[in-house]
Amino acid sequence: MPEADANSPAAPPGGPLPDDLRDAIHGLTRHAREEDRRAEEARKRGAKRPFSRFVKIGLALIVAQSALLTVLYVNQEKTAVSRQEIKSIVPPNSCSALVNTAYWKVVAYLREEGHPPPRLDDLVPKYLERVPLDPVTGKALSYSTDGSRFQVSCPEIDAPR
Repeated sequence: MPEADANSPAAPPGGPLPDDLRDAIHGLTRHAREEDRRAEEARKRGAKRPFSRFVKIGLALIVAQSALLTVLYVNQEKTAVSRQEIKSIVPPNSCSALVNTAYWKVVAYLREEGHPPPRLDDLVPKYLERVPLDPVTGKALSYSTDGSRFQVSCPEIDAPR
């Protein structure tokens, strides 16, 4: 039998593999199987869920909402009977009542125009029939604005000197 020279492989072709090469191949095989398993799991997670599942969930939500609305409606009916009319503690012809009314008219103007009116006179006739007068002094309500905010108040009473 001829002697092997220095350039020939350690094992003849078709013979047993060296241990480190065999271990590397087995490691790559395990790694490939693990990657295949992960890819399969990812595919299953990404798969579309059946439409019927969404229909069942939707129906369950509709039933729950209907039940909640029914409960709220029944409770509202019970409380509507027991509600009393809210009465103001401010006398209707007082300056405070007039200020409150004027305030909300200015707010309505503000919502439509985007800014408060320059004067209370600008609310007449669309929002107010006339500029409110203080029942005690007979003077018009005090009104001021800086173009974005406003203030309505009772006129100051002139104190005797």
